[in-house]
Amino acid sequence: MTSDSADAMDGIELADAVESIRNQLIDAASRAIGRPVPSNSARRSRAAAR
Repeated sequence: MTSDSADAMDGIELADAVESIRNQLIDAASRAIGRPVPSNSARRSRAAAR
């Protein structure tokens, strides 16, 4: 594996970690205000529409 491909994989892993934390924060905030928690597929659909 070259340095460039390793850097690309690190970037993908970081983006996945950030997305996971973001989703957890949305879940916690939704529960705190009494809203139903959106499903992962609904989140992906909204994210893809951006």
